[in-house]
Amino acid sequence: MAGFEPGTPAVDGLIQIMCDENEELPVKVESALAIQSFLEDQERAHAVVKPHVRALVLQILDIVSKAQIDDVISVVDELLEQFVEDVIPVAAEVAEHLSNLFLEILTSDTIDDRTPALNSIIPTLGSILDLVEDHREVMVQVEASVLKPINCILTAGHIEFYDDVIILLQSLLQTYVSEPMWAVYNELYKVFKTTDRQSILPFSDIAHVLHMYIVTDNESFLAFPERMNAMIDMCQVTLQVRFMLFHRSNVIWYVYAFLKSTSVHHVELIVGIP
Repeated sequence: MAGFEPGTPAVDGLIQIMCDENEELPVKVESALAIQSFLEDQERAHAVVKPHVRALVLQILDIVSKAQIDDVISVVDELLEQFVEDVIPVAAEVAEHLSNLFLEILTSDTIDDRTPALNSIIPTLGSILDLVEDHREVMVQVEASVLKPINCILTAGHIEFYDDVIILLQSLLQTYVSEPMWAVYNELYKVFKTTDRQSILPFSDIAHVLHMYIVTDNESFLAFPERMNAMIDMCQVTLQVRFMLFHRSNVIWYVYAFLKSTSVHHVELIVGIP
């Protein structure tokens, strides 16, 4: 590999292989990994790959979908990292492909064999969200795609991915809260109420997300009493749990500080502090 000079037919040839619909999948896989190696080791490869970022990303996702070869998802991460400005215009398209791929694997009979792929897709979606954070129009489109796996995970009870959902929600709530995101808030409340909240979805795990909902769009939160009621209920349920890692007095002050920081009115009455 070290003998090739980027800019010569070496890198161009690898790109052509990736974009050739008639090329065999194993050859494409090796080509994708070789491109990643060039990008990691030789800066001159950057200029050669740059015009083909969109095509390469989509080809790699196609490989993962058809051949169930999950290792090449790392190549997508490499492209996202090195070609930020080139990825932003196609971020919505890439997010849509990733989300659909995640759902395809999650609902398939081979889910147990493809857990590594699922574990790779979520962080990649998170990287895309971080890339488009300052591009509102693109962010709205990406959000629509990312919400599909989030909603599937919550409604179907795939508890092994709850931590991933929390991470994605933190990225989605940085600057605004859309109506579909308020629907997720309602779903979080439902999951909290219907699961073993001590071990599966404890209040401490979702506290930061709940805080972001309130401080990012305090006006919308206060405008709908059911949102306030859900928050109060989660806090009160947390206080009523018998077996806690902390003494009850510490939990009271934890919830009190949480609500106080979100500008919720009459917080003293909620937690019973005079």
